[in-house]
Amino acid sequence: MTVTADYLIIGGGIIGSSIAYHLSQSGNHHVVLCEKTKPPGRGSTFMSGGLVRMHHTSTHQAKLAWSSYSYFRNWKGIIGGDCGFVETGFYQLVGEPFRSSMKQNLTMLKNIGIPTEEISSADFLKNQPFCSLKGVGMIAYEPLGGYADPAQTTISFLQRATHNGLEILEGVQALSLKLKKNRIVGIHSNMGDIEAGEVILCNNFGAYSLIDSIGIQLPLHTKHIGICFFGCDDEVGKNMGTILDDTMGTYYRRTKDGKLLVGITKHPHVDPTTLPPIHLDDLKKAAHLLKDRIPQINDSIAFYGGRSSFDSYTPDKHAVIGRVENMLGLYVATGFSGGGFKIAPAVGSLVADELMSGQEQEELNAFRYHRFRKNRLNKPAYPYENM
Repeated sequence: MTVTADYLIIGGGIIGSSIAYHLSQSGNHHVVLCEKTKPPGRGSTFMSGGLVRMHHTSTHQAKLAWSSYSYFRNWKGIIGGDCGFVETGFYQLVGEPFRSSMKQNLTMLKNIGIPTEEISSADFLKNQPFCSLKGVGMIAYEPLGGYADPAQTTISFLQRATHNGLEILEGVQALSLKLKKNRIVGIHSNMGDIEAGEVILCNNFGAYSLIDSIGIQLPLHTKHIGICFFGCDDEVGKNMGTILDDTMGTYYRRTKDGKLLVGITKHPHVDPTTLPPIHLDDLKKAAHLLKDRIPQINDSIAFYGGRSSFDSYTPDKHAVIGRVENMLGLYVATGFSGGGFKIAPAVGSLVADELMSGQEQEELNAFRYHRFRKNRLNKPAYPYENM
């Protein structure tokens, strides 16, 4: 196979598809995307709960989420197609020890321009009467928050990019980077060599071995994560907001067909090639965790399966975006640490601007690789227990 691209994107998940869309918008470049399976792949995009929220303890991530929100809200007019966005309202719950942190973070978010506020327990229970607030010290509310469909969003990006000229190569796996002098000039794949002016790695933990092949190590590790589904009555299925529960280290929301979706985190440092499917024990553990928050969840609740996958994490839970060790022809966008979906539209736009203009975008400076070498990790000024 002989293919030559101006921009070669490795990975067909939400980040790769967003970058592909934004690069294709100019119409002046040959953009190629390789996905070893079929977009949206089987990694973190496949299992994402699709939360659309702006609440973060990181200013950098909050700004990207706010910039991305207009895409989700106006998807048909901007991208075309449907991303499955549902505005349910978003609630962030924290324990009593983190009240002061939440107050500081609300001030930070409001200064960015994000509509958010503290709400009382009474107001929360008025909107979510099926919930208990055991162990909750404070609640923040975003009326504009909700969820979208990660697979639908990814495919919509790619459909529009294909219309703009994107070439998608399914079943093509990058095996190693093609190095010529001090520049990356393409990849060696299972289908032969592909040459490119720029290689952009958006393939989750797969980027680790590719960069390792040229003697550079990315500070990435994997975490086994997933989602599971429960049956629930109409009151919950129709009225539940989207909730990130820091007191339990999980999130939950309703689905369009009236089920309850719950995020689960299993084991760190897993081998992505040997991940087991979700197990009944995982669902039982999730149900046990949530029964104090949603009392109607009990041992007789109906289970409707789930999904098991992984994501790549960095030491400070911020992605790695940009050049690595000044290696020409190589750009990375990986390690989103469970938080890539809601910021993907803005990330794709900024990455495309960097690549086409050759000028670094200030909004991405907190995500550069060199922060690890210089020991300048991102640390939230006002963290929560799990954020």
